Amino acid sequence: PGPEGSLRSPEVTPPAFGLDPTPVYSDRPSTGPGSPVVYDLATGIETVQPLPVGPFAPYGFVAGRVVGDVVQESISRSFNQLTTRSPGSYPWSSHGRMWASTSTGGTLLCSGTMIDAKHYITAGHCVHEGSGGNWYTGISISPGWDGDDDDFGSANATAVVGWTGWTVSGSWDGDQAVVRLDRPVGFLTGWLGYGYNSSNSWWSSSTFHTTGYPGSSWSGAPDQQYYGYGSWDQVATDTVEADCPPWTFWFGGMSGGGVYYKDTAGDRFVYANNSYGWGKSSNITSRFGVCRMTSAKFDHYANTFIPGGYISSQQDLIPMDVN
Repeated sequence: PGPEGSLRSPEVTPPAFGLDPTPVYSDRPSTGPGSPVVYDLATGIETVQPLPVGPFAPYGFVAGRVVGDVVQESISRSFNQLTTRSPGSYPWSSHGRMWASTSTGGTLLCSGTMIDAKHYITAGHCVHEGSGGNWYTGISISPGWDGDDDDFGSANATAVVGWTGWTVSGSWDGDQAVVRLDRPVGFLTGWLGYGYNSSNSWWSSSTFHTTGYPGSSWSGAPDQQYYGYGSWDQVATDTVEADCPPWTFWFGGMSGGGVYYKDTAGDRFVYANNSYGWGKSSNITSRFGVCRMTSAKFDHYANTFIPGGYISSQQDLIPMDVN
């Protein structure tokens, strides 16, 4: 006997998107990712945490969890035009539409990918203004979004970890974040593994996939999930970039979507997130860039931030579905 406690949170009714969050490339400083910085949405407290102490192995990964139907993506050697996907089954269900409220009253529309039952990866600019600006609030995600959240429900952010490379310096090197949710919706959707690989030659020779929700210029936007695949034209320590035909790939709303590698066994691992783009015109080739997961980022997510989302001292009984 006893009270059930307060409601988890009000039902999320995502607002109509207003701002296009996809940043256009400009000459920003190259500072590296910096230090992990955690923001608690309930208290408004920001905490800069120390970098993990190396040395690190040249690669590492954490496995994902498959639920539902396994869908085989096609393989290609160049990023080409996006194609639609039905997000009701795995792996498409692990990708979601994301909303965030800005300090000026606007609403950002981004994408994100589940990498744990209660955590998803997105872009740093989807949770923070960058260059010493403000954190965004009212962050929520709806995995498998197709115009409503009736397949898997929605989840609200309780905390987020970004990198001072973005929050302080505005560098694309630190344009990555992991968001902690208030319910383990990943047990319904499944989630992708995540990892890093320090070998630039591995990045140059591997095929990658990405999924997200373009905010404009695509049929069904912003409620239609899209998917693309291919390889990279330029590889740097913290970012990689790819050319694509003009007006075919990069549009607002794709920001934050997980960029993942599929191994020979068919397992998927997020190694980066969609970050920035430029060259959107009819007469030049478009290019988009993604922010790599590095050894320091991986270590902090796997050993500090994600374990901190689970309470070991009490049972965590949350209904996954109710009829």
